[in-house]
Parts: sequence; structure tokens; C-alpha cells
Amino acid sequence: MSRKSITSITEEKSIKHVKDGNYRQELSCQKIVGFHLQKLKSGASWRFRYTNAEGDKKSFVIANYVDGTADRIKAAEIALQHRADINNGIDVLANKNKQKEETKNEIKAYSHITIGEYLNTDYSIHLSRKTNSGKATFNKINSSFKEYLKLPIADVDQKLINQWQHALEENRIAHVTIESYYKVFKTMIRKAVNDKVVAKNPLDSVVLQSQKTDGKVKQKSTEDKRKRRMLTKDELGSLSKALKLFKKKYSKTDHFGYHADGFWFYMFYKIGAYSALRVGDLHELRWEEIMLEQERISLIPSKTQHHPNPCEVTIPLNTGILDEIKWWHALTGSPTSGFVFANVDGRRRHRQAHERYWKELLELAGIEYELHFYSLRHHFCSKLVAEGIPLLSVAKLVGHKSQRMIEKYYSHLCPDVSQKAMNIISGDFDD
Repeated sequence: MSRKSITSITEEKSIKHVKDGNYRQELSCQKIVGFHLQKLKSGASWRFRYTNAEGDKKSFVIANYVDGTADRIKAAEIALQHRADINNGIDVLANKNKQKEETKNEIKAYSHITIGEYLNTDYSIHLSRKTNSGKATFNKINSSFKEYLKLPIADVDQKLINQWQHALEENRIAHVTIESYYKVFKTMIRKAVNDKVVAKNPLDSVVLQSQKTDGKVKQKSTEDKRKRRMLTKDELGSLSKALKLFKKKYSKTDHFGYHADGFWFYMFYKIGAYSALRVGDLHELRWEEIMLEQERISLIPSKTQHHPNPCEVTIPLNTGILDEIKWWHALTGSPTSGFVFANVDGRRRHRQAHERYWKELLELAGIEYELHFYSLRHHFCSKLVAEGIPLLSVAKLVGHKSQRMIEKYYSHLCPDVSQKAMNIISGDFDD
């Protein structure tokens, strides 16, 4: 048996009324007194009317008509609640207006709150629930907007954002970095609106200016591409020899059987070079994410964990790296959970804990110029792109939801197929 409807206005009746009814004509509900559908010049609206204790007739819109399905039932439920309130002596419209005024006064009371005050109080509490207590997000806003922290949130406008962007560009901050700063700032402002700190979002129609095309930006872009390169054969050879020396040095154990503290970096480097995981994800890598039997690593990068639809990275493990990980797993007591590179007390190491050992490895390799650990990730992307692996496949392996970033920084390394393409087409027109 079908459920009995709370309203006499059916889907079919509402559709016919919207299609054939005259302007302002009403379709009344026979079950809920005062509930009706009113035809408008374009579409219709669900409305409710009643008479208050003083005898005054009141009428207001509940919701706009959509298609007569879910919107009809929801509007009927609201009307039914309004009718119950009226029967209990409540003036519905007066109550709604009172709530609006209270909300307005509440927002007005907080209208003086500055960017810095909100960032350091309510928003910091909100960020504390995120990965690493949202420190990265806090620092982005706090550092990039440091000149504006004393400004009320309500005073933020297009002119201010233009000034902010110009100042960052003058300090040679890349446009993509400015975009990331603005993105997290906008997210904070939206939260401030939800928290009723401001009445409306001051950034609703505010956009960044397009990227500069002057020499400085071009130079910065060129420098970024130069950093994103494959390691040379000499560099790879030197690092390989240095890693063997490093392992030999740190594999020595004390009289308790413990290895030297830096021994963990050997495996940190191995997995980092093989997987191209970001440094933060390496430090946070857990044994639950390394599936030895399935021969793969599966994780959600920390950079996307807060997204509604986060990116999941799955990295197949070939025999070489799998044997290394199994060796490390056995050496650390065959744990089933916890951090792969845990401290002696089982906690995650500091995010910069690898840097001193990376520097030592470079010294052992005889590499005196600047080379970041992140170069291993750049090498990974560059090598795969140069070998003709589809850009989207590379993007998925390194934790990007689209190929946009790979295409932007590594597409110049794609095999040159233009000559082959021209040879193919020219054959159609040869004599």
C-alpha cells in the first residue's frame, strides 16, 4: 500500500497548474489550510497564508516551485509545521522576522572582527581538526595577508585583493602560488559567513587579475621548468654509490643491537625515489598503506585529504623495491600498523628530519650544487613523460586528480612526434 500524501496537491496537478494556470492564480491544498501553489509570470511558488490573533491576514513564500516532486513534499511539510505553530498561538511570520532580526544583530555585533582575529580564534579551532592541525593553511594566510590582518573582514573587496596580488608579484611570487594563497583565503571567508561573522561573502564577485606576461614571470616559469628535470646519468650514478656508503655507515649497531639513528633514511630515500611520494606523505606513510601481499602502496595524499572527493594513489611494487620493503618490515619487527619511519617512541618524525641526511648523501655523492630531495619526484615525472607514458597516468601516479600540472611543467619533455606526424600526412600528397 502506498504512503498517503500529506497534501492534496499532486505532482500532476502542480505541473498542470504551472503550465495552464493564469498569472497569480492559486492551487489550494485541501488538507493543509493556507498552503497553496501560486502561478507567477515565470514558474510558480509554494506559499502559506494565515490569520494571526489580531485578525491580520498574513502570506509569505515557503519555496520556489521546481518540478512538483521533492520540492512539493518539502513545502507541504513546512506548511504543516506552520499550521501546528499557529494552532499553538504562534504568529509564524512575526517569529520568522524576529529570527531574521536576531541573526542580523548577531552579524552586526561581529562586523568589526578583523582577518587576524578570526584567523587566530574560530578559524584556528576549525583548522585544528585537519591534518597536522591545518598549520600549512594557517601559515599561508598568516604570511601572505600579514599586512591586512588588522582589517575587518567586511572591508575586503576587489581593490584590496588587487593590491595584495600586486605586492606578491613585486616580491616575485609565482602566479600559481598566489592562486593557492587566494584559494585558502576564500575558504576561510566562506567559513566566516557560515559562522555569521559577516552578513555576506565580500569575495563573491572578487577575482584575481590574470597572470603577468612580462620578463620576470617568463624567467620564473623558465626557472621552474629547469628545476623539473631528469637527474643526469652522472647524478644517478653518484647518488647510487653514495647510498651504498651511507647504508654501510649507518648499518652498524651498538651493543644493544640498535642501528645508528639515521639508518631509516636509507629506506626513506629508496621509497621516495621509487614512488615519487611527497616528503610529507613519506613521513606520514603507514604500514597499513603498504600492502605486501597485494604488492602495492595505496594511500590518499595529505594534500587532498580534506577534499570532498580526495585523490587516491595506488603504486604497484616491482620485485626490487618489494624485497627492500620486506627487508625493512622484518628489520623493524614486522609491524601491522604505525608509521613506516617512526621515531623511537613510535611517533612520526619531524617533517624536516630527512634534510640533514639528504645533505650528507649529497656530500658523499660529491654534489656541491643545490639539489633538493624533491628532485627525486621531478625525476620520476620527467622520466615517465619522456618515455611516452600518458600524462594522465603520470598524474595519477604522483597524486594529481588531473593532468594539468604535469602538462604545464613536463609536457616539453614529451617525445617529439611532430616530424613523424608530418611524414605520415605528406605521403598522401607525394607525386
